[in-house]
Amino acid sequence: MDMERQFRYKNDYFSELIEGYAGTEEEALRRGAQYGLASDKHALLIAARQDARPSSGKSLATEGLTDYQAGIERDRHYGLLEQAFARTGYVCVMFVKHGGFGILLYCEESALNEGALLAQLKDISEMLYREQRLSYSFGVGNPFTGALNVGASYREALHALQDGDRMGKKRFALLYRSMDVGRLFRLLPPEEAERYYRESLKELLGSGEQEHGEMLRTLKAYYENHCNLIETAKALHVHRNTVVYRVEKAEKLLGRKLKDARTAFGFRVAFAMEEMLGSENLAIRNE
Repeated sequence: MDMERQFRYKNDYFSELIEGYAGTEEEALRRGAQYGLASDKHALLIAARQDARPSSGKSLATEGLTDYQAGIERDRHYGLLEQAFARTGYVCVMFVKHGGFGILLYCEESALNEGALLAQLKDISEMLYREQRLSYSFGVGNPFTGALNVGASYREALHALQDGDRMGKKRFALLYRSMDVGRLFRLLPPEEAERYYRESLKELLGSGEQEHGEMLRTLKAYYENHCNLIETAKALHVHRNTVVYRVEKAEKLLGRKLKDARTAFGFRVAFAMEEMLGSENLAIRNE
């Protein structure tokens, strides 16, 4: 089978799984074995989509192109994304769907570091924009096993993308599992959400801009990694002692432990609101 036929076969196969596979799990696994699908292997779906131009709703790279030109541009994007994901260390399978791309990413659910994965996706997004002026965002579905659950994870990833769109974000990476809480927060007027955010973090925002930025990034990663110092250090690419120093300083400023249940809940809510409001719109002002 030549490369073009293999490409079409792969796209057709994943399209069937997403739209509603008519066969059995056993048959779907048999066809998907060449892509690594197995009943006991954990994977998740990532939806990658180019950000649209606000005025037209069309992607920046394909607007005004013929179908043939758009196909060539799509193949170029496919190659760039494939190269970028090859450098993540994950085993990935890419396909084309809904005018964007799907990435089947294999992972051990117990070992999946969501914070680190999101950081890698954001790095890919920033790299594509910096080097190619391509603005891409990523939605991440929940982990699954088997073949017939591919569609559910992909739809979750699309919901995450749609949620980012509603927040007016560009070049973002969002997990689906935080969406329910996010929808509750969006019932609040934006000014009330921002007020809660600032009041929750006010004890930590009295220092210089660089220092409070480092402190907030550390605390966000700390909670994303379940208060694990080693995993937090890995996510931030700093030494463990740096994380220890920042955590201890935060606890000194707060007068309480970060692992305290009420403290942890308050910070998690504040950081979730930061995701909703957009950190770029929350430039902290020293008062």
